[in-house]
Amino acid sequence: MGILDRLFKTKKSEHQWIRFGRASDEVKTSEQVQLWDQAMVDFENQRYLDSFEKLLKYLLIPNIDNVRTTRNSDKIEFELEQGSGLVTGWMDSQNFCALAQITIGDTYSIGLMRQLLESSLELQHSRFAIDENNYLIIKFDGFTKESSPYRLFYGLREIALRADKQDDLLLSEFDHLKAVDNTNVTEYSETIKKTKYQYFQLILQKALDPGAVGKLDTKKYTGAWTYIYLSTLYKIDYLISPEGKSMEIIENAHKNYFIQNGEDILDKTEMLKESILELSEIDQTKLERELYYVHHTFGLKSAVPYGIISEFIVTEMNPLEWYKSQGHTEVSLAICHYIVGYLVYNFSLPEPANELAHYYFLCNDSEYFSALGLQTPELMDDESFKKSESKLKSGIRKIIDKHLVKFPDLNTDVTISCQSRLDFCISYLTMMNNLNLNGR
Repeated sequence: MGILDRLFKTKKSEHQWIRFGRASDEVKTSEQVQLWDQAMVDFENQRYLDSFEKLLKYLLIPNIDNVRTTRNSDKIEFELEQGSGLVTGWMDSQNFCALAQITIGDTYSIGLMRQLLESSLELQHSRFAIDENNYLIIKFDGFTKESSPYRLFYGLREIALRADKQDDLLLSEFDHLKAVDNTNVTEYSETIKKTKYQYFQLILQKALDPGAVGKLDTKKYTGAWTYIYLSTLYKIDYLISPEGKSMEIIENAHKNYFIQNGEDILDKTEMLKESILELSEIDQTKLERELYYVHHTFGLKSAVPYGIISEFIVTEMNPLEWYKSQGHTEVSLAICHYIVGYLVYNFSLPEPANELAHYYFLCNDSEYFSALGLQTPELMDDESFKKSESKLKSGIRKIIDKHLVKFPDLNTDVTISCQSRLDFCISYLTMMNNLNLNGR
């Protein structure tokens, strides 16, 4: 039993509500694709309400009540969930309107209004406004005859994503604002929140430990800290999945590091460290406000051909050979964690790859998953990986077998080395690279 298990006892039934990672665009079924095509045909034939109704059905995620609609002969009303935000609206024969409440306040400061003015420059389909009840809202509207499925999709996506992000950020920055009472947010239990905070702190402490890179001369090999910091940020995003301020810190760190602006790698590495330090200053009360379970209609990540993913894995694995041969195990592990973390942060992975990436985290952070109430082998050291080889291979095999109908060409060769944690991670990345994900 690990330290987290001893500190927090999590009910086994609670783990089904725990979200891991950023929201991805859901893979659409063939029926949903047909609905999109039919919506286009209806719009071209001026059956505007029929077109919009099919678009809303297209956005409905199977088995999740994320979109709700009511229709009579001449009007459609709807609700659409996006994280902590709720988009509501209507369409009749003449007009269309959709909005999301962000916050409410008795007054709105000049600083807040200036910030919204600057943010509005990024909007393409919508605008901020204050309604008659003093709610700060984001609004998207127009004439029905101009509301094609494409325009509606991207307009709804814009206000949904912006409302979901903006509410947490504004509430953390402006004390005079109050949260909107949305019923689409499911609160985690206090035990789960505490477990998440405990591991959040543990991850950050490891990253800030001067010994995190072992005995490596970091003045000569500055890239080592880059792997430590990036893998830490992606791990927090996937395992802890905070919203609001923490999410923004991670997003900005990722964006600023990878943007091609001519900045020196040393400066970028220092920027990553500052982001880690900023996260470490978030106290338990503030972090727990950012931890909750929600549904997402629109994803933050998009799908790409698996060849791009394979190419990324191969390229980023190149430094591994030298670090491993020189005995720099911690840096080698950080490179592996960085690769998987980058994949789940940036891409909407095909189902088999997504589940295998999750299993990678489950194996490398088994103590955390166990504390959350999930069954997992206790993989604390190299010896435990050796002893659990058959269980680990069995777990991988179950994931692959589950998807063979949809991906009949999926590589079923589970060649994994469990001689050590590092051997497991390297061979696991090689296996993910060799997946043949040509679906039907």
